This record gives sequence, structure tokens and C-alpha cells, in this order.
Amino acid sequence: MTIQESAITGLLAGLCMEEQVMATRYMRAPKLWRETVYEFTRDAGYLHQYYLLRKNTYPLALGLGSAGVAEDKFDKLSHILIGRRGNQVVAGCRLTMSSPRKTVQLPMEDEGVALTEMLGDLSIAHKKYAELSGLVSSSFDMQDQYIQPLLRNVCRKLAAYNVEYLVGRVALSKAHVYRRNFNALGVKMTLNANMALPVGNDEEVKSYLMVVKLAPAAVSAREFDEIPHYLETGANE
Repeated sequence: MTIQESAITGLLAGLCMEEQVMATRYMRAPKLWRETVYEFTRDAGYLHQYYLLRKNTYPLALGLGSAGVAEDKFDKLSHILIGRRGNQVVAGCRLTMSSPRKTVQLPMEDEGVALTEMLGDLSIAHKKYAELSGLVSSSFDMQDQYIQPLLRNVCRKLAAYNVEYLVGRVALSKAHVYRRNFNALGVKMTLNANMALPVGNDEEVKSYLMVVKLAPAAVSAREFDEIPHYLETGANE
């Protein structure tokens, strides 16, 4: 018997039967086998949890800006991806798309970032492109198990819509995490580190433009299922 087990046994011995039952119930380890389900959703309850998660973790968010802490006009125009265990949302992000046929001003464009000028050589004004923002999780660990499954599901969605480019704002210190995970998914990420972008009204917070070149339109969204990926069960927590 370990020291910890001995201490717990001694604690329980001093309780009456009802107190022992209650104490045992609340000291019980959480179920580690519960699968994390990733899905795009418009469910009001899940969205509310995602907005709360974004609010609570935004100061320590995973490096992608352009999403406020409360629901805004872009949330209604975007695809919201969540990761949940049972009915508890543990991670999420927002995907906003624009195309020549249905032009949508992306969140960072609404804040004054001239994407079509910054990426003039890519001619994105004549292509389908999207912005990733509001990526948060219940864990502040940049190496946690939620990032790659989120990015993989984002890539699936973009492939299904034949989107060619994905942009986002990322902190310089965290760019390597996204580059590594996008590389694992077989897509190339570049970072424009020559021009800092604004993050809301905070002039001290610096972010930089991330550009991801997605696979050709002929590539099926199913191909992202073939790529080795991290377990999505949370068994390593």
C-alpha cells in the first residue's frame, strides 16, 4: 500500500458509513476512456459552452486571434468546430470562409488587415479562402491532444468546400506548434514574420499572418482520415 493509499484509508476509517460512501464517490477517478467527439455544430448549448471556454481561456489562448470572448457577428457567419466529451465542450475553433461567388469579409479583414494586398501574389480575391480563429481548449498545454484533431477536422471541411488557402493570426512563439501539426497533415504552413498584426486594442500583443496552402481541389476530404494522428480518446490525461 502506497503512502497516498494509506492516508486515504485512514481518512475513510474515521467517517461514518454515509460519509464514506459520499467521500468514495467524489474521490473516484474520472473515466479516462470517454471519447472526444469532434463536430461542427449549431447546437445552442454547445455553442454557449464554446463561447464560455473562449472567454475563460482567451488570455492564454493557443495563439490564434481574431475571435472575441463573446458571441459576435462572425460566429453566426462561421462554421464552429467543437471537441466534446459527453456533453462537455473541451475544445473548439471558428472557421470563416469567403469565395468569389459569396464574398465574406473575414474577421481580421473587418479589423483592418488587407489580406488581398498582403497576399497579392496568391490572388486570393479570385479564390476560395478561409480564416481560422478562436482556437481554444480546456488545457493550456500547447502540446495537448486537442490541437491536431481540431486542425484535421478543419482541413476536412476546407477540402470538402475546395478552399485553397487558410489564414490566421498566430503568436511568433507558438507558430512552430501549428507548423508541425499542419506538416503532419500534409499541408504547408508559412508565416509572414515581417509584419506584426493587431490583436484587438492591445498594442503590446503581437501576432503574425499564418498562411496554409491546402491540397488541390481534386484531393478528397477523406484523405485526411488516412494520415496518422494523435489518439482522440483522452486516455493519456
